Amino acid sequence: MLVYISVLGQIYYTPPLRIHPPVLVQIYYTPPLRIHPPVLVQIYYTPPLRIPPSVLGQIYYTTPLRIPPSVLVQIYYTPPLRIPLSVLVQIYYTPPLRIPLSVLVQIYYTSPLRIPLSVLVQIYYTPPLCSGTDLLHPSSQDPSLCSGTDLLHPSSQDPSLCSGTDLLHPSSQDRSPLAHLLLSSLPQHMSTPGLVLGVYESEEEDDSLHLTESAAGVNRVLSGKLTELLKISGPGLKKGKSRIFYGLHEDFPCIAVVGLGRNSLGVCGTEYWDTCKENIRAAIAGCRVLQNHVLTHIEVDGCNDSQSAAEGAVLGLFTYDDLKTKKKTRVTTQLHDTHTRTSTDSLLAPYADHVIVHKRSQEWIEEQQMGAFLSVSKGSEEPPVFLELHYNGCPDNAQCPLLLVGKGITFDSGGISLKPPSGMDAMRADMGGAATVCSAIITAAALNLPINIIGLAPLCENMPSGKANKPGDVVTAKNGKTIQVDNTDAEGRLILADALCYAHSFNPRAIVNAATLTGAMDVALGSAATGVFTNSDWLWEQLHKASVVTGDRVWRMPLFQHYTRQVTDCQLADLNNVGKYSRSGGACTAAAFLREFVTAPHWAHLDIAGVMTNKDEVPYLKKGMSGRPTRTLVEFAAGLANQA
Repeated sequence: MLVYISVLGQIYYTPPLRIHPPVLVQIYYTPPLRIHPPVLVQIYYTPPLRIPPSVLGQIYYTTPLRIPPSVLVQIYYTPPLRIPLSVLVQIYYTPPLRIPLSVLVQIYYTSPLRIPLSVLVQIYYTPPLCSGTDLLHPSSQDPSLCSGTDLLHPSSQDPSLCSGTDLLHPSSQDRSPLAHLLLSSLPQHMSTPGLVLGVYESEEEDDSLHLTESAAGVNRVLSGKLTELLKISGPGLKKGKSRIFYGLHEDFPCIAVVGLGRNSLGVCGTEYWDTCKENIRAAIAGCRVLQNHVLTHIEVDGCNDSQSAAEGAVLGLFTYDDLKTKKKTRVTTQLHDTHTRTSTDSLLAPYADHVIVHKRSQEWIEEQQMGAFLSVSKGSEEPPVFLELHYNGCPDNAQCPLLLVGKGITFDSGGISLKPPSGMDAMRADMGGAATVCSAIITAAALNLPINIIGLAPLCENMPSGKANKPGDVVTAKNGKTIQVDNTDAEGRLILADALCYAHSFNPRAIVNAATLTGAMDVALGSAATGVFTNSDWLWEQLHKASVVTGDRVWRMPLFQHYTRQVTDCQLADLNNVGKYSRSGGACTAAAFLREFVTAPHWAHLDIAGVMTNKDEVPYLKKGMSGRPTRTLVEFAAGLANQA
């Protein structure tokens, strides 16, 4: 481990221990060898040195060539906590070099792997050691370091280091000043908050620091120690990079400082997003570096854009854990990630606590003559469900609603046109469109947006069986159009066709459907943006404007009659579900197919197949199901609400 510091930290073992045990002290000096505070001492103990009771850390300052007080960190390990992997000691001295603010001792025990500790140790230097004590050349003036003192194997000659002295948990029999201060400094309820602060890159070619308003306030409270440490710990923080400092403030044992990039950046026309907002999201997601510390909670700098900072923090820390004992909840990514057997109507519907939910049965679906939807569901033992969500946020009930439609294939095996086994487990997320729609409506309700929204989500599995669709079958949609099913793995457009027909019955202001519809969309745009096919320039402008704010980008795709002719040129029916040239323009022909079931003047189809998962493309999203583009839909709905 290499650390940037400018302090000589020395470990001194008195005779007869001429050869020290395995101790690693790695120190890097920055010119011109001035006085800088932090010292990193990393110590590894190997058997049979099982219980080393103390470590003597000696600090020597080059200017003005004097030796400040000593630091004696005494650590006693009692069985069964025998072998620590490492001890991190970070020491900061305040002028005039009298009292260090803190020492962080972080201990991890290999056996029985119970609890990693994060202990803040405050040390007070007694008057006899405040000046003139030469720790490099101990003399009779310093009896604690006299010849013969064995710091690794203390004897009765050294009562302060005798066996049984537990400085982390001192008893009433141990009244040493150090032990008393150790005890008083330990958190009584282990309430250890962390803090994340931001710093901007310099606009000039220099290493000057530009702290956010919150970071500048903290720096003032710390009398400038934050900027001092940032300067001595290395070059200026670049965008997305972070550093952690320990023991700067008693209320925050760990403070992470993250690089926000340049503050002057804004909307970038070529990137289709607000670069400053994206930098804040990516940087604040750096709070995940504090996750491995024993912290009860983490407070985050708003960075002059609290929404972007909150998004970065929440999305950066999300982990799907419903099948684990400790749980966290973020709706969309959770719905995206859920195992197929728990992701159908019985568990999807309860997330809509704040809206009116209608869970339509198979009998209702049959009454609505949704033949295309039913044809997909019949291959599964699990019956289909048509989920209908209503949020009435506008006091004017006469306001036309925004219609959101989401594809809800809870598991897509491909049906008779079976998918290859590799990667099929990810097909539990083929209901990503439904998850996005449900989450967007719930979020709109939580924000009390003054708009009426209706969400529709046809839910079923696409499975092979004797009852499943077969290539060449012809089915009839709700609007009476017949469809030749040449590929049962192109099932999403079938269930959406009936849902879009039903959506028109609500006289919608606009219809937006979201679906993980085609692998061709992933090939075309990858994970950079959601493909948008629309018959309305106005609707495109609203979606595009929302995506610039959220950073979850959209890109307009062609909806030419060229593609319509490919899906309407069919031998047995009105439409073919894969098009005449199935290998060419797959995302475009799928959108053209859906348009055959739309009469509304403002309709948009969002193909989200490419953004369904996140590997490492978006730095503030965890790996796995992404939940995109929920934030863009919410921002879009908020924009429409403001136009009402």
